[in-house]
Amino acid sequence: MKTSEITTFTDHRENLRRDLDRVRETGRPLLVTTNGKADAVVLSPEAYDQLLEDAEYARNIQRIRESMQQFDEGKGTPVDEVFATENLRRTYGGKLALLDKVGQKMALGGGP
Repeated sequence: MKTSEITTFTDHRENLRRDLDRVRETGRPLLVTTNGKADAVVLSPEAYDQLLEDAEYARNIQRIRESMQQFDEGKGTPVDEVFATENLRRTYGGKLALLDKVGQKMALGGGP
């Protein structure tokens, strides 16, 4: 863990306000230990939000890689078969007409 901010659980309990202020001011996480072992990490709201964004980005990249691998392996369903399904049309209704037009335009070599 990249942090120079480490405190014990006892010290953290006794100095909660000081620790929260320090995390907010520095933007660095605070590692809280119990008996010399990591027990918790305190993050600023901004750092926590960034962590969530980074995790979502990483998941999306992984999904893209998996999709590309499936494509390379010849797996998947052609887009016109996906849009032809009755359930999809029932669920998305008029939005599919627009997608059909975009798909047709792209098939003819045009952009979206």
